[in-house]
Amino acid sequence: VARLVLYAKSQLPGVEILMSKKDVAGAFRLLWVDPGDVELFAGDLPWVPEEMEEGKPVDHVAMTIVYLVSSFGFSGSPGEWTVWGKATEEFLRKHCPACPRRDLSWGFESRILVDDNVLVEPKVGLRPWVASEVYELGVKTLLGEAAVNQEKDLIEGPFRTFQTVWGLDMDTATEEIHLPERRIIKGATLLSEPAFEYGNKDLAVRAVQRFRGIATGWTVIVKGLKNELKVEPKVTEPADEESVDEAWRDLWELFEEARSFYLFVNVWLSGEWDAGTVFVSSDATKTMIAAIDWTNGMVMRMPAKAAATWVQQCGDDDEIAIHVAEMLSFLAFACHVGETWQGKVVLYGGDNKIVREWIVGRKAGTRTGRILVRLANVLEMRYRFVLVATWWRTFHNVHADLLTRCSDDEFLELVNQKGWRVVDVVGSLRQAVADSERFGPCLLAWGEEDRRVLMQLKQRRLKRALPRALSPDWGAFKAVELCGPNRIVTDFADAVTAAGGQCRRATWSGPVNAGEVVFASLPPDVHGKCLRAVTEAVIEGRPLLVVLEGPRQAPWEEATRLLDEAQWSTELNEYLTSEFGEFAVRRRKCLIATVVFALEDAFSTATSRSVLGPPMSAALCPTKLVPNEAWVYPDKLVVDAGIPREPLLPLLKGHYWLHGERMKDFTDVWFGIPGDLQVWQCQGRDAKLWADLVRRGFGTDHILLEGSKATGGQTASALVLMAGYMIKPDGRAGGCNDPFDDLNVTKLLEWLKRWKRGLFPRAGDDGRAGGHENTVEEEIYEEHRGRGVSGDHQRHAGAHHRRLVWRWGDGL
Repeated sequence: VARLVLYAKSQLPGVEILMSKKDVAGAFRLLWVDPGDVELFAGDLPWVPEEMEEGKPVDHVAMTIVYLVSSFGFSGSPGEWTVWGKATEEFLRKHCPACPRRDLSWGFESRILVDDNVLVEPKVGLRPWVASEVYELGVKTLLGEAAVNQEKDLIEGPFRTFQTVWGLDMDTATEEIHLPERRIIKGATLLSEPAFEYGNKDLAVRAVQRFRGIATGWTVIVKGLKNELKVEPKVTEPADEESVDEAWRDLWELFEEARSFYLFVNVWLSGEWDAGTVFVSSDATKTMIAAIDWTNGMVMRMPAKAAATWVQQCGDDDEIAIHVAEMLSFLAFACHVGETWQGKVVLYGGDNKIVREWIVGRKAGTRTGRILVRLANVLEMRYRFVLVATWWRTFHNVHADLLTRCSDDEFLELVNQKGWRVVDVVGSLRQAVADSERFGPCLLAWGEEDRRVLMQLKQRRLKRALPRALSPDWGAFKAVELCGPNRIVTDFADAVTAAGGQCRRATWSGPVNAGEVVFASLPPDVHGKCLRAVTEAVIEGRPLLVVLEGPRQAPWEEATRLLDEAQWSTELNEYLTSEFGEFAVRRRKCLIATVVFALEDAFSTATSRSVLGPPMSAALCPTKLVPNEAWVYPDKLVVDAGIPREPLLPLLKGHYWLHGERMKDFTDVWFGIPGDLQVWQCQGRDAKLWADLVRRGFGTDHILLEGSKATGGQTASALVLMAGYMIKPDGRAGGCNDPFDDLNVTKLLEWLKRWKRGLFPRAGDDGRAGGHENTVEEEIYEEHRGRGVSGDHQRHAGAHHRRLVWRWGDGL
């Protein structure tokens, strides 16, 4: 259609070009089905008397609907219809105006897609309206008098310069094509559904079909998107596990690409060549990349090492694949100078065939190549230019080759000689590297505002990748930490507040309210006074969940017995604080109790524990910065061989004697005394809390003593997270797989495969709708029916029919 518009404008400058849309009423329903195949288009519907029209009551249990014409649900209907739709177009093309002096002499023109025909005619004489009459005559001649859709013709039939042509808004006056805003919003709404979240493999075929239908309409605007849509079927093809995972990643990245595309879906129909052209060339070596904008006098030159980190194509940091580096040199340059190319045709000249194929075909076989092709698509939409690849032999690409091989002094001399302006893209590449480390492979950004939008999409992708259905609702999370009145370190309260919940403090005896989660970090409590007070408080208050932790010296068995007698579900576990990432290792116990639901391996399933302890050197001050007076020299050191090593416990190497006292050696020959803040950080807490307590007037020794009584920052966070997952409000019973449902789905898929291969019998030539043949019994039944034989005899005579057509599930 666009070519017809441009051709008419070239032949008749200054004349308006009009368009009209014609529609065929019914279309597929105008085609009759072969009588021998009608059973394939038949179906049984339930007989519901209350849903029928008024009339004489009929005693039936079902009715059979038979389609005698092609239906819109049949996948073969478009192919059968194409020849008739094309015939209406050819009928119009074979006619020309009867009055050429008034309406011009050349023939009428139109283009049809299925049943939507678009007439393109210049506003000369009565030519547009004559063409409309001729087209309607052809439709009525070929398909019947009622084939013209009169209602739709009143809306879309009038000739005008603006029409929605096959899903795109086309304006012949301004020579522009736009994707309708409603289709952009429709795609954005679809991609916001949970099914299209990054990392989701629970994707229905229907959802993919909806996305493909919308994205296919975008392919006219976005070059290369048609090639990207080919990744869809790969996720279902039989292949090795690695190939399937790669196909899933390509599909998820396609969804992310589409989210960024609908920000700039806009293209011009014509006028780029009138606005001007820009000639750009580039070149790359293993050590340097460069690009030149000859039209605007701008140049870029940078080491290839800066790009090697981003593309990650070579094992050596100093090397990079030549074709990738050359494509990247042009795109990085375009991100900075693309604003000067708006509305123009950009002619890219290079001597690399792979780069030329990427730009022409908009497809690549490698993941990095696909990222670069996607960036080219986005840049075209962002700056509304048209990128055209041209072939420039190496011996003509003199200056670009020189820029990648000359010294810095020679480069500056050439820039001054040509009067070029140097463009620096190193900063944007470094930013792309940093963004890729945070969010995965990221496109180069062309401005801080646009980069912020792209990074927001990446952040949303990471957020969507988390299973939100399993995340705790911290806004509704209410907790209480039971502790002594003078306790200044409350790790549980700090962890709940940091997660977004609400937590209050109370004494060992409460009070405890219903609907709360109780946390408590117990002291050694050998006599069990604190533990008994806490147990009595929770039994009386009946909270949702109770999490008590402390050293092994506490009477945990007695607390468990009291809760069991009160019909509570309990679970007692032992752990090491290094399992939750703390540097200071302590062996402690955790008692979980609830009266709301049953506990079964809750501690192991709701926590993530490490099998290796973190190195303490990450928290301690480097040895080079430790002053000499902080080092302790032992009197004697004995290294014991054969001591068993536990990965989560400190490494015991032997013994040493200091001032005549024997001690265990967990380090080396020399010993440094860590500072108070470092001990505090080894217990899983940050320096801000330490500074706040010091500012409130507490001494460092008192702070360390209180910190040793508390749980530990990272351990408390892990136990709070465990409690959040255990009481999540959306957790419901029945969330298990249904083996019977899985079996039924398997049987259904097996039946569909057999039906597709044609393994079921069909009706004979004399078969009727419903799959029965006129047998002897049926003929007797019909004969007696005409004679008025009783109903019982009629039902008996027609009860035994031999079915010749399969019914649903017969093959199973």
